[in-house]
Amino acid sequence: MAIYGIGANYDRNRDVSQDFIDNNIIGTGWTLEEAPDIHQFIKSLKVGDIVFLKSSSIRTHEIIVKAIGVINNNEIPVHQIIQIGRNVTWLLKDEFRLPESGKNNVHQNTIFEEFDPEIQQEIINKIASHSSENNQLYKDVLEARKDFQEGKCYPATPEEIMQVISS
Repeated sequence: MAIYGIGANYDRNRDVSQDFIDNNIIGTGWTLEEAPDIHQFIKSLKVGDIVFLKSSSIRTHEIIVKAIGVINNNEIPVHQIIQIGRNVTWLLKDEFRLPESGKNNVHQNTIFEEFDPEIQQEIINKIASHSSENNQLYKDVLEARKDFQEGKCYPATPEEIMQVISS
């Protein structure tokens, strides 16, 4: 499992974050011809990966997180606002801000894997502190991920992750 930031601003002036949340999806409006790399990136997302809708400000050096979710299946959805995307179970829909740290310049990108350990921890903490039943189940997945990273167990299969999330 990994953590990915995903932008939802089309043509620099149309925020589709609420459309993504309402339709339980993430994606891009770029066509395959315009952005083959983004299409491949979105196809590569795995069940159980954490995604967060974001925007960022060069002026304030902040990341605005609009929602946090998890990729919930391997389907590529068809929807009028995306050319390619993935289905998401939203775990947290409250907006909050994070200071950018380090020299990571990817936060302006359409989609990126988040490698900053401080931002990763904040995203995980937000999931863990949210009190819904879905998030309690996902906390178990995160604990299993931690055990795996510490060499205590083998990684879960996508089917095992989905069983935990959807139970």
